[in-house]
Amino acid sequence: MEEKYLYFSIISLLVLIFVVFAFISISKQNKLENQISFLDYNNQQKENLISQLQGQKQELSGEKQELQTENQELSQDLDKLKVEAYNTIKEIEEFENRIKNSLEWFNENSNINYFDEYHSIERDLKNDCVNFDEDICEIKLSCLNYVNNEENEFSYQKDEKDHLLGLEEIYKQKGGDCEDYSTLAMAELNYLIDYCDDNKMNETLYIAFKDKDNKKHYVEFSENYYIEDAQDYEFYLKDYYVVCGNFIDVGGHCLLGFSDIPINVDVYRSLKNAILIEPQTGEIKYDLRRDTVIKVPKKDYIEDFYIYLVYDNEDMYLFNLFGDEYKWMSYSNFATEVEDLKQNLQNFI
Repeated sequence: MEEKYLYFSIISLLVLIFVVFAFISISKQNKLENQISFLDYNNQQKENLISQLQGQKQELSGEKQELQTENQELSQDLDKLKVEAYNTIKEIEEFENRIKNSLEWFNENSNINYFDEYHSIERDLKNDCVNFDEDICEIKLSCLNYVNNEENEFSYQKDEKDHLLGLEEIYKQKGGDCEDYSTLAMAELNYLIDYCDDNKMNETLYIAFKDKDNKKHYVEFSENYYIEDAQDYEFYLKDYYVVCGNFIDVGGHCLLGFSDIPINVDVYRSLKNAILIEPQTGEIKYDLRRDTVIKVPKKDYIEDFYIYLVYDNEDMYLFNLFGDEYKWMSYSNFATEVEDLKQNLQNFI
């Protein structure tokens, strides 16, 4: 009986051990299967990520190729731009030289005393056109044309090419057009002003003329020649220059302007305070302090009768469209802007 019970116990224990072992095996198997499923899922995710990365890599490779192509094209364009900029700088330098030569031209032709051929005219101007009254130097403007045309046989000559002559050319051909007569008159005035200064004169009185019935205007101080139905018009204005524009009855023409405001300070204000004299006669044509028929432009385009060009001994001033606005621009200002442009281009290349 005891042996039978022992045998049954041993069998029961073995069955229990087997059950426990089986349970443990099944648990481990389930755990391994879960781990395998998790790893399979992770692997799938990684494969998807790798596939996405490969796709992005291909896209980036394509973009890289496009960027390399664009960079190559931009490099070629940049090289072309540098060549164009270099050529533009050369053109700007040539233009700068023309501006420089133009500015030098105004100075070189600012006084008849710079040219030996004008010595006889200098003598005639001093003898006929200037009078010293205590410390006042009196200059008859009508006398300039008298000396030029009557005593030295100059005459008006139309210039089909509209070329501004220098004093040497004016003397050689014995005259010129309105611009040339204005240039000559200003150079003669500069000579006479120097003459007045050399004689310690403190002020300069200019004597022009205007229409007046039954009056006489003597063109020189010896009073041998006169203009009928005209009377003296005297004024003290220190600054003078050549004024060109579209004027009544004559169209495009140049006159002498006199003002108490220098032209290089403010072109508009100087002109608005100016009187305009015909250099070929000495007659006052317009007093811009009161007259409104001749317009002085400031910022807007003007039609009909207006002034568009002024030049003196050192510079020329032009009213035109510069950039996106109408304004007065001098050669010297323009030269500065051209130099700035050249510097920017040099920095670029």
